[in-house]
Order: sequence, then structure tokens, then C-alpha cells
Amino acid sequence: MNMFTITFLLLIFSPQYCISLFQKSYKNMLNKAKAYYKSQYGKDKTWHFLGYDVSEYPGANAEYRKINEQKWNEYYECLKIQNDNLGVHRSVTPEAVPAFEGSFISFDCKICLNPKERSKIDAVEWYWAPLNSHHLTLIDYTEHIILSPEDKTLTLYNLQETQTGQYMCKLGGALTAPYFLTVINSTTNVTEVHTQHAQQGPYPKLPEIIPLINLILDTVWGEWSPCSKCDEVGKRYKFGYCTIFMRDKENTTRNERRTKNKTSTVTHLNTSTTKIKKTTVTTKIPSSRKLTTTSIKKHTTISKHLLKEIELFKIFKNGVPCQSHILPESIKNITAIKMRTNEVMTGYCKVRCPEEGVFEVKDKDGNVIERANNSAGIYSMLQGMPPIEPPVERMLQYAIMGKPVMISCPGNLNTDTPIRWQVGSQKLIPEIIKLQSKGRIYISVMDKINIKKAKASDSNIYSCWQNNDLAGTVRLVVEKKIQLTFNHHIMLFGMVIILAVFLYVFTRAFFGRQYARFN
Repeated sequence: MNMFTITFLLLIFSPQYCISLFQKSYKNMLNKAKAYYKSQYGKDKTWHFLGYDVSEYPGANAEYRKINEQKWNEYYECLKIQNDNLGVHRSVTPEAVPAFEGSFISFDCKICLNPKERSKIDAVEWYWAPLNSHHLTLIDYTEHIILSPEDKTLTLYNLQETQTGQYMCKLGGALTAPYFLTVINSTTNVTEVHTQHAQQGPYPKLPEIIPLINLILDTVWGEWSPCSKCDEVGKRYKFGYCTIFMRDKENTTRNERRTKNKTSTVTHLNTSTTKIKKTTVTTKIPSSRKLTTTSIKKHTTISKHLLKEIELFKIFKNGVPCQSHILPESIKNITAIKMRTNEVMTGYCKVRCPEEGVFEVKDKDGNVIERANNSAGIYSMLQGMPPIEPPVERMLQYAIMGKPVMISCPGNLNTDTPIRWQVGSQKLIPEIIKLQSKGRIYISVMDKINIKKAKASDSNIYSCWQNNDLAGTVRLVVEKKIQLTFNHHIMLFGMVIILAVFLYVFTRAFFGRQYARFN
């Protein structure tokens, strides 16, 4: 008998074997369906393969009941935060956010979704309107503009000034409060400061009160950046943005307490969530560095127009950056605001190098059946598609001999890790390069190479690195340009002579023709 006949007889005379075979096939199909659904929609373990959340119908399952209660508590907490932010005017609070060119920023999508609506999170979209535009358009995602699949957080890396504008999260007909992003040129209006523990200044500026118009100038500090090196001493920095606040009872009490206790209270801007959090660092400071009151003699008489524009700060409760594009020019031109700069603080650091990220696949008995070294760029099929790595940007830059040159890194590896420069295999150490060139070449605190007077020997390939990975290269070509200088008086005199000769020749020819006709 052939194999088919034997299998047919077993199915007829062995019902128990038939049932077990069916159960095994059904279980395999169920597991494959679950795995396919999770790989397609990225849902967590509480999602059934048919497309609903089993924690919404927990029954007697205590674990799912706890998960269900936690999700609803998060939803109610989100609604409470939104309601508290409405304030007495019952309006949503927009945010004005600054960021330096080349850095990154993240925006939360502040739409509250109850557990039943979480399946719609994939329908969340981000829109933006560039500067001087009144129409929102859908954002195109690139290797530097990334949308988180979990919470729909929008992250913009390697920011450019052209990305200044309005950003808004949308789900169906629901819109969130907008973000007004201003990308600031990192080469101007920046002052390097030292921590309060340093023996010498300059130190971060304390808040200033602008009387009559009830405004406070303060510095909003970000978090420390990652260290530029690992397993050795590296560099890190954090930015402080000049920000204007409306002087209310809370700010006044905080500033009076700061002056009385001689403590430095720093307001941090968490760039990963754009949420304001306040931390008080109790450090002794000189008595001369107290809260100051700025005089505005030019605005002793406050115009109605200026008072109307100050109403802007009632809407932007978290303050408005001094260089924000939404800040009216009449406020920007106040001397105290015009003179106050953004600040950057640098520090040394030493961290351990991260361990290799190895992804392991184990069977039900715990035996490893597959390993994938993610650090080496190897991924398992069970991990899904890895994120797109930013390309190495290359740029050709020309310079004129004897003129100043500034070299910026054209690329970014989606991190705010400080840039390190190299020429070939030689690392450019800021202190050494400045000493060797006698100040002609220096690397600024914003990691840009500055050459005061370019020479032909400066022509080279400069590479910039982040986390020991190549981010970009700049090929600098210094040329000698022949410039012709003209004396405008001599040029004008020559043009007059040419015009006079032309008129003389024309007159002689005209009258000569008339004389010939009469003859």
C-alpha cells in the first residue's frame, strides 16, 4: 500500500489521532495569525489577533483588569492636565520653542485618547506652516524628520532656519495647541558661560525685571547633551535661551525667594518633550549678582500699541523666546531684550562605552536559536525594519585667500552629541589648533571651524564625527581672486570724454551730409 492509503486508514480508524492533528494545526494557525497581526500593526501583548484589546473586556482576569484601570487613569490624568492648562481664559496654551541651527527638537502630540480610541493612533498626522505662510501642509518624513510609531512624537533633527514655523498635531477633526518653532542662527547672539562652581565667570545671567510693562527676562536651560567620547574624557554642552515671561504672582514670589536666599533657580526646557520643569540649584553666588531691575527710559510713557502687544504673554504662559519670530518688533527693540543674549555652557565628561546590542531569539525552553548583533548593523527578521540611518553629507566649499571662512558640519547622525573635527586621521583639538595657528584658526563653542584669514594651505578635506561615526565631510578650496579696483571719479570722467567724442563725430557727420546735399 502506498503512503496515501495508510494515512487514510489511520484517519478512519483513529479518531483520537485525527482530533490531535486538528488541534495542532489550529494552534499553529492561531499563532501565525497573532504574529502576523503584531508585525503589521505593532500592538502590544494585550491586543487580540482579531483586532481588539482584550484588556477592555478583562472578565475575571486580574492582570487585564489592572491594565484596564491603569489605561483609564492615564486618560483621565491627560484630561485633567488639559483642563488645568486652559486657565481663566478657557483657551489652549500654545508654545513658542527656540532651537539652535543643527540641534534637534521633539514635539508631543497632546491629544487625549481613551483606551477604546487607542486603535486610531495610527491616523494621527502632523502639519506645519513655514514662516510667512498661513496654510498648514502635511509634513514629509525624512531621515531627519521622524515620527514615533508608539506615541506619535515628532522629532526634527539637524534643524535648519528654513524649518522655522508653526507645527500642529491632528487626529480627524481634533487639533492640538500649536508649537511655534524658531530656529536660531548659532553663529550670532551666543555667549559662553561657566557654572556657578567655576572660579571665574562669566556666569549665567539672573532674571531681570522690566518695570512698567511687567515683564521678566530669564534664561531657560536645556539638558546636558551626550558626551562626545566614551571611555575617555569628552565634551558636552547645554543651551540657555533668553525668554520673556509675564510678571505674575508666581514669578514674583519665585524671584524674591531667589534673591533672599542667594540661590540660582534655573528653569529647564526638556527638548525631548518641550515641557517646562523647574529645578532649584542651591549654590552660593556673590552678593553683587542679585536680581536686577532694568530701566527703560525710552518707554517711560507706555503706548497703547505696546500694551496691546504685551497681551501676547497671557496666551503664551510658558514665555516667548527673545528671538522668536512671533515676538513683535516693538518688544524686541527694548534695550534690555536686545542686549540679552542666549547662553551656552560647556563641561567635561567621561562615560562608559555602550555594550554591544545583541538581539536573541529563544525557544520555549530558553535555548538561544538566533543572535543578531545590532551594534554591527545586523538585525533579526523578528525585529522588523531597522530605522533609516542618516547619510553622510558631503559639501564643497570655496573661499577667497585672505578672507574669513567658517566651516560647519553638513551632516548629523540624529543626535545632539558635540561635533569632533578631523583632517585625515589627525584630530583637531580646539586648544591646540588655536595655539599653533596663533589665533588665526579656532573652533567655536558651537563646533564650527573659524579661519580669520584663509591661506592656500588651508585647502583640505575636513571631516566631522559624532559618537565615533562619520557625519559629514567638507572639501575646502581656497583660491586667489584677482580683484580690480576702480576709481569712480576717473570712470565718470572717461565716460564723459567718450560721450563728448561720440557727439562731436555725430555732429560733424550730420552737418557734413547737409553741406553735401546743398552742393
